[in-house]
Amino acid sequence: MADHPRGVPGITQRLRASVSGIGGRLLGWTVVASVVVTCAIAGVEVWASYQRDLKDLKAEVESIRRGSLDPIALSLWNYDDAQLRLQLDGILQRPYVASVEVREQGADGALRARVGTGPVAGSTIERLPLSYRRNGERVELGTLKIELDVLAVRQSAQKRAAEILLTQGSITLLIGLVLLLVVRQLVTRHLSALARAATSFDVRDASASFRVRPRGSGPGDEIDRVIDALEKMRASLHSAYGDLE
Repeated sequence: MADHPRGVPGITQRLRASVSGIGGRLLGWTVVASVVVTCAIAGVEVWASYQRDLKDLKAEVESIRRGSLDPIALSLWNYDDAQLRLQLDGILQRPYVASVEVREQGADGALRARVGTGPVAGSTIERLPLSYRRNGERVELGTLKIELDVLAVRQSAQKRAAEILLTQGSITLLIGLVLLLVVRQLVTRHLSALARAATSFDVRDASASFRVRPRGSGPGDEIDRVIDALEKMRASLHSAYGDLE
């Protein structure tokens, strides 16, 4: 492998200089700021999603109260256990419902039907009274017990937060790398070239120059103005040195 010309850094050196210099600090601050903002957004999203899902759970329970209690009570009254199980299976298909059961009225509360899993950690229980109207009077028949898996609601919200963190983190890293390349292309490589020119500057050398890049038209940017100032200083020093000789 051919050696790099003296004073001209290789790719590895240039990359290391970019990461350890202004570009690296810019990348670091960009990542830190983005992580803070992303975590805040993810936290708000988790809270909002959790509250939204809890609200949906309450709406589901209210929907069951309005639309399912009377048919279930009728099946319970008629001792139609097959139909009762079908109705409970329908409720079990709703989001975050872990189990559903019907117990008869009374001190013992005999179990008539149950579908779903066993007790779930972190669940909440909704108990809805079942009654049947007969001869103008309402007869209490039992209770519909619905177990709601609140832990699954939290896990769903956390999963969405993790997706946000992963997506935004990837975008942040990509933007940071692009910024690193842009800053190196526009700023740091010219500053490094100026530093090398200043290190090797010899007032006795008339060919020495700080013009590390072509001068564009117009007032130029900050790098152009620094180069112009250094060139004026170089010309003044060379002229003064010539007068001394």
